[in-house]
Parts: sequence; structure tokens; C-alpha cells
Amino acid sequence: MIFIIVAPPRSGKTYFATHLAVKELKHIGTRKGYNRIYSNYPILDYKTGKSTFKWEKQYSYENIQDSMIIIDEAYTQYSSRNYKKFTEDDHAFFALNGHNGNDIYIIAQNAARVDVIIREMCNEMYYIRKTTLPFSDRPLWFWVHTYQDLNEMAKMTPDPFLAVKRRPMLFRKRVSKAYDTHYFRKPGEETFNPVLWSELITNPDETIQTDTEQP
Repeated sequence: MIFIIVAPPRSGKTYFATHLAVKELKHIGTRKGYNRIYSNYPILDYKTGKSTFKWEKQYSYENIQDSMIIIDEAYTQYSSRNYKKFTEDDHAFFALNGHNGNDIYIIAQNAARVDVIIREMCNEMYYIRKTTLPFSDRPLWFWVHTYQDLNEMAKMTPDPFLAVKRRPMLFRKRVSKAYDTHYFRKPGEETFNPVLWSELITNPDETIQTDTEQP
């Protein structure tokens, strides 16, 4: 099956996907578990020592079966703007997920930014809403809204009353420590030297006076 996880930045998209992965890692190798779990960002459950396999885009051309696949920032690989780059092999990877027993989780800030072919094959979309402490960004819990309507999936903010399911998900340190929220941050230090405006303005009083003059 194909699932799309959406929400504004820092609202719990990756946390929710990691929550699902940590839950399934303990069943790896059992009859009710996946054969493998892949993710394009590191997930390591420190309590059990189990981790996901690193996902590479070229793996979609391999014979992967009975696996869970999590692709964060999916628009970088399957953007709706780069639909011409969506190959027949890409189409087969998503179209045959059911035959191969794979569950694919796509994470994006907006489902409309994901290639329309993937959206059309999507079984469910999860929209995440975060509840935080007053005057703080620290989460208490999340609301997971499930949608099956393509029109709602294309909206920036889906109508909560049209969700087919709504359930809470508590914030747990075990899950938050299992992944790095800054994994996709560019490595290295700044290589440019920005200039302060104060260095460019020689006489602040004259500048203010000029800016406030009436014609």
C-alpha cells in the first residue's frame, strides 16, 4: 500500500513515520513482521538496538518484497514539477507495491508537491496536527487525521471533518531519540560572508530622515 504523510514544517511528519518504524522493528523476521524496513534518514531504536536499512533511490529498481519503505522529503525525488523525470521503472515500483507486499510511506509538506501518479495510487493520506505546551514548541501529543479522498489530499490544509479517522498519538522520547530531525541539513559551515547593514549605512540619522521625507 502507499501512504502519504503531510503537515507543515516541524509538525510531526517524520516523528509519525519514525513511530511506525520503531513499532515494526520489533517484529522484523517474524511471521507478522516485514522482511526489512528501509528509510532515507537514519532510524535507530536505542532501546532494542535495531535500526532501519538505508534507502537509496536505485533500490526501487530492485526486487524488494515484503518491506516497509519510508521516503522523507519525497518531493526531492518525486516532485510534481519534475513529472517528466518520473520513469516507467518509477511507475512500476509504486504500481506493483501490493503484488510485492511492500508498504511505502511518502513524507512531504504538501501532497500536491508529490507526483500526481503517486497521489492517484495512494491508499491513505495522514495529516499530522501537533499539540504543544503553552508558550512552548515542545509537543504533548499529535492528532493523526486519515483521508482517502484525492481532493482533500491536494489541499494545503485538509478539512478535519472529512477525515475518515482521527486518532491521538502521544509524544514519546524513545521515538524522538530514534531519529535526527536535522539529517537533511546541508553539511559544512557557511562559505559566504554576509554584510551587516550597519556597516553599509555611514550616517543612520540621515538615512532615517531621507526615508521618512514626504514627497
